[in-house]
Amino acid sequence: MLSRRHLSVRGFISKPLWYKSPGMETPETEVAQPSTRERLDEIFEAFRNKGARGAVEKKTYLFQLSGEPGLSFLLTTNDGQASIEQGYQGEADVTLTLSAEDLIAMADGDLDGRQAVASEKIAIDGDLQAAEALLGTIEPEEA
Repeated sequence: MLSRRHLSVRGFISKPLWYKSPGMETPETEVAQPSTRERLDEIFEAFRNKGARGAVEKKTYLFQLSGEPGLSFLLTTNDGQASIEQGYQGEADVTLTLSAEDLIAMADGDLDGRQAVASEKIAIDGDLQAAEALLGTIEPEEA
């Protein structure tokens, strides 16, 4: 049975298959944890697959991630849809600069986005109202 909380872009992704309940790991059944890059791909795939509920006007969000060189993702939302472009280096309505680990922690529910901003773990440049709306969509789904 899976038990760890996982990214829910407003309930979009269920628990990942690589998590097992405590006590279920044995030498024969231990599951390797994915790399940081695999987790990021999973997070952004959730946006792509499930869209952006409530997005009416077009907004672009550039995630500049530290921790692994060259990681940047442009999330574009419009009319309930979402698209992702990896390696984007241009302008966006909102630029969020944070570590890859902190984004993963937010997706897992281990870090609150608003607390991360207050503690300067996330730097935001651009449309603050749009940034707040986005941070409100990245929350864990309870197990």
